Amino acid sequence: MRLISKTDFIKESTKALENYYERLRKIENLDISMLNSEESVLIVMDMIKGFTDVGSLYSDRIKSIKAEVAVNMEKCSAKGMKVLCFCDCHTLESAELSGFPPHCISGTGEEDIADELKDICDYKRIDKNSTNGFLEPEFQKWLSENPNVKNYIICGDCTDICVMQFAQCAKAWYNSKNIQSRIIVLTDSTETYDAPVHAADLMNAAALMNMECSGIELYAGLK
Repeated sequence: MRLISKTDFIKESTKALENYYERLRKIENLDISMLNSEESVLIVMDMIKGFTDVGSLYSDRIKSIKAEVAVNMEKCSAKGMKVLCFCDCHTLESAELSGFPPHCISGTGEEDIADELKDICDYKRIDKNSTNGFLEPEFQKWLSENPNVKNYIICGDCTDICVMQFAQCAKAWYNSKNIQSRIIVLTDSTETYDAPVHAADLMNAAALMNMECSGIELYAGLK
């Protein structure tokens, strides 16, 4: 690791972020008619009440993308694509709670899909007990039952945690099998949260840059 002065680090980082945000402003929408619907799936990550409405990890920023996520679900469903909704769902014994405050505990309602989204289309719900839904046994079962799927459109939260972990795992998994895949993240309907040690704008940009460097495609929305 190359060590530089604090002043130079701030200067270089600021310039890099400004350049990247300028790039993000120019990202186009994805024409989903170009994707084979039988080979494609929409992943809706953690658009549940414990993040969009109430609870210790509720965020206004995540609440704000409900409408865009709804549009994604409508468009992909109308195209004939499968839709998977991942839902954080824990017990008080969940190991993840050692690093996060109690959230989305089964039976509290926080683990339920946001009301604005739950009746939009037919979808498969997959509960997850960690930040990485790709590792969930239920998703692995779905993956084995849908060997034709190789294109993923991903939206939801959080950009730098659950979305990034799923996207990078998916890309690496298909690469390991020499399968050409398209792993796509929609920037207008993907968000993260603000906290004292978690600056949302910075974490969003860093995560999107990281994913793009891993071969993941970025589009603003769908057309």
